Amino acid sequence: MKLVSVFLFIILLFLAPLAGNCASQTDTRTSNAITKLKALKSENIELSSIVIEAGQIKIEGYARGARFLSNYLHTIDESGIGLAHVMEIMAENRDGRRDFHFILSVEPNEEKVDAASSAMFANAPNTPEESRSVWLTLNSKTAEWNYIKVSDDASKAFSGIYGGLKWNDGNLAKYFQGKTTGYVTPKFEEKFTEEGKEKLLVLGYITPEPIDNYFCHACVPLLGGAIFLKQGSGWVAESVNKIIGWGDPVETGRFGIILIGPKKYAVAMYIADAHQGYEDARVKILVPHDGKLEVALNAGYTEKPGDAACSNVPMSPQKVDVRFEPGKDSDYFDALVQLQFNEGTCEKFIRQDKTTRYRFHNGRYQPV
Repeated sequence: MKLVSVFLFIILLFLAPLAGNCASQTDTRTSNAITKLKALKSENIELSSIVIEAGQIKIEGYARGARFLSNYLHTIDESGIGLAHVMEIMAENRDGRRDFHFILSVEPNEEKVDAASSAMFANAPNTPEESRSVWLTLNSKTAEWNYIKVSDDASKAFSGIYGGLKWNDGNLAKYFQGKTTGYVTPKFEEKFTEEGKEKLLVLGYITPEPIDNYFCHACVPLLGGAIFLKQGSGWVAESVNKIIGWGDPVETGRFGIILIGPKKYAVAMYIADAHQGYEDARVKILVPHDGKLEVALNAGYTEKPGDAACSNVPMSPQKVDVRFEPGKDSDYFDALVQLQFNEGTCEKFIRQDKTTRYRFHNGRYQPV
């Protein structure tokens, strides 16, 4: 018995410093993140406070526009400080202008302790975790499209692949009730660097009439997109998909560039909608492949009953998310798709909760 007690005492002596080290590493990581946040300067962002709550950093302040707040979130993400997302946002009139009062949450990046994982992610500055949520990544990057103004260069490059802002194509007939004319509106852009090359993602709407005349909850636009390569002072189309599919009728979709391999990037799209409480949610991953921006992964659910559909029955929250983590392929990470939804009706439904692993092969993610 004495031997057992002595043995347990030795184990506790061994573990105590480890626990202290973990706490110390967390404190240091948080402290470093706060220092970096205070060093970020923007004339369009006014910070009121930076505090620590429940292991996360809470930032409160004002932005002179939603676009500037989106850029600030993106800067936090890209600078390696941590994963940032919006907790609260409200428009306020201040000094004769419309500012946005915001509260953000930032989870500081974790340092990799595993040598193999560190090597795998050595060229992945935008990936603070080995398994990264696509939804949270896009939430930290993208404001509502209503407030985003696409640059002239991006607009010119994007409209160029359609031959202008008015596009005639027979493929539009199956989407626009026989009409073969579409109006092109660039709506989102993001620059990134891949293997030392400067690139540009542009996404936009294609609508059967000019965008200013085509806005209601049921007015769903088509989405098109392209990745351009910087050449001289201009942009050259590298991967194109003129019709990706239907977009989001209320402009709350999230879009952006994500890392899907140590040196591989892709376009992620999160689109959600609801009709009388029945919810749709979908994540698409578009991968450049043989000159086209291919939909390599399309995961989600359609018309599943949420809380608003069932007044007398409490329904569990529904979601779709995709995470990437190292797999057997050294060039592309595996994709883990998680679906949680209510299958059936308010009177009779079955809760579905499943996670499926996909591996990239021949331009597509396939279940393994």
